[in-house]
Amino acid sequence: MSIATSKTGQVVEIRPLMDPTAIVPGSDLAVRVYSRVPGPADGLVIATNVTTGEIVRAPTNGTSLVVVPIGGAGRWRLEFHAVEPLEAAAGTEGDGAAEWAVHTATLTFDVVAEREVEKGVGR
Repeated sequence: MSIATSKTGQVVEIRPLMDPTAIVPGSDLAVRVYSRVPGPADGLVIATNVTTGEIVRAPTNGTSLVVVPIGGAGRWRLEFHAVEPLEAAAGTEGDGAAEWAVHTATLTFDVVAEREVEKGVGR
C-alpha cells in the first residue's frame, strides 16, 4: 500500500483510490474524503488544474467517495474543507474572536499529456 493512498490521521483527508500520477487526460480519479468533522458524505471536492485554470466541483456520495473528471494535462490541486463550531474543534482555545474552525485537505499531482506518456516523460 502506498503512502499516497493511506490514511494519515489528519482531521480531514483526501485519499486517492489509485495513483493520481498514472491518470491520463480525459480519465476519472476516484478519491475518498475522510473527516473527523461530521458531514463528508455531503461534501464537495474542488479540483483545479492550476496550469490551465480549469475548475471542477465534484460532490461526495453517501460513502464519501468522489469521482473527479481530469480534463487535461497539468498540475492538479484537489481541496476538501470541513467546518465546525470552534468549541467542537479538539485542541483549540477560543479567544472570543473566532466562532468556527476550518479544516482543509489538499492533494496535488501532475497529469502529463498522452503523447508525453508514450515517450516516457514524467514517469
